[in-house]
Amino acid sequence: MSSFHALFGESLDSIPQLLTRLCQTKSQTKIHPDLQEDLITTLLNLSINDSNKKLVAETPMVIPLLLDALRFGTIETRTNAVATLFTLSALDSNKSVIGKSGGLKPLIDLLEEGHPLAMIDVVSAIFNLCIQHENKARAVRDGAVRVLLNKIKNRVHVSELLPILAMLSSNQKAVEEMGDLGAVSYWTEKEDGEEYRGGGGSCRL
Repeated sequence: MSSFHALFGESLDSIPQLLTRLCQTKSQTKIHPDLQEDLITTLLNLSINDSNKKLVAETPMVIPLLLDALRFGTIETRTNAVATLFTLSALDSNKSVIGKSGGLKPLIDLLEEGHPLAMIDVVSAIFNLCIQHENKARAVRDGAVRVLLNKIKNRVHVSELLPILAMLSSNQKAVEEMGDLGAVSYWTEKEDGEEYRGGGGSCRL
C-alpha cells in the first residue's frame, strides 16, 4: 500500500485531478458528505507517506479543502481532516503553509468543541504548528490561550495542553492574556475540605 501512495505522489497532476470534482462545487455545504469524507480520507492516506507531504500541502486546493472540511464536514470527515493537517505539519515548510492559510482558527474551534474522536489529533496538530514562531502569534490571535486555559481548568488533556501553553508563553500578548484570565492564580485545598485562595483569581488548575 505504501508503494501505491508513493507512486500516486509521483504525478504532479494526480492530486488536482482527484480533487477536481470537489472543487467544482462552490459551497462546501452542498458537497455530498460521503464524497467529502472519501476524498479527505484519501488525502490523509496519501499524506502518511513522507515523500508526499510537501506535494500534498503545496497543492493549492488542498489546505482550503481541509479547512472547509473542519468547518462543515461530519465528525468523521473533520476527524480525518485534522489528522491530515497533523500529518502534514510534520514538515517545517508545511507548518508555514497551514498557518498562512488560516489553519489555526478552525483547529482551535474544534479543540474548544472538544469532540472526543478528534481531540488527540487536534491537540497534536496545534502543538506541531505552534513550534513555528509565526504560528504562535496566529494561535494567540485566534483565541488559543482562552481555549487552552478552559480545557486545563476542566482537567481535559492537561498533560498535552500544558506544553502548548508553555510554547505560547514566549509571546508577550499571550502572557498578558494569561494574566487577564487568571492563569497564575491557584487554589489549594486542605484535607478537611477547607479551601484557601491564592493569587488574584478563581481558576483551579
